[in-house]
Amino acid sequence: MRAELVLPGEISSLIQDPSFRVVLWNQPLSPSGSWFSDEWQIEDAHDVREVIEWAEAQEPTTFEVLACWEGAGNSSTAELVGYTRVAGTRPDDGFTTRVERFTSTG
Repeated sequence: MRAELVLPGEISSLIQDPSFRVVLWNQPLSPSGSWFSDEWQIEDAHDVREVIEWAEAQEPTTFEVLACWEGAGNSSTAELVGYTRVAGTRPDDGFTTRVERFTSTG
């Protein structure tokens, strides 16, 4: 992590009423099963702490809180919505995935 002191007001734009996307992840019921998730759009939250507390109260195995922002496109494309993770983790963070291809020989 790197922290750098900046001048007050050195923000290009500030969104007054941010919205959030919360992904609640739950472990599979069996070892061979897949993780499953529910996604929630959160509006009118006082701050991100309120959103994190709400996510924790749902008692998922793990969760992600994503801040939503508009303007991810450029002048030649339509405006897109982007997401930035501000809290939580995905269930596969820190894990590697191995993909193997099988072919039939008979």
